[in-house]
Amino acid sequence: MLLHTEEFVTDNVGQPEPVTVTRRCTRVVIQEQSQTGTADFWIYGVTSAGTPDSNPAKYAAGKQKEFVAPPGHGFYAGQTIAFIAAASGSLTMSREEYGHP
Repeated sequence: MLLHTEEFVTDNVGQPEPVTVTRRCTRVVIQEQSQTGTADFWIYGVTSAGTPDSNPAKYAAGKQKEFVAPPGHGFYAGQTIAFIAAASGSLTMSREEYGHP
């Protein structure tokens, strides 16, 4: 069940933006708002220090990235599950949080 949707902007300037969950959920999907996709983007993992890791994965323009919590666990409100940066320019993204109310 879709619990929450929110838009955010990411760019290729400075540090990557955190992808932070706003409520308890079990699955999060992020994707560009444009129907056609305008630029590739980078997804960074989260280090034990809560910073972006140094080995990002590149996603093609228009693709989505899904994060799924381990079975029996969930993401919690305020948890940073990843970091994101545009490969060029800026992108308007959506973050959808799914789970049980």
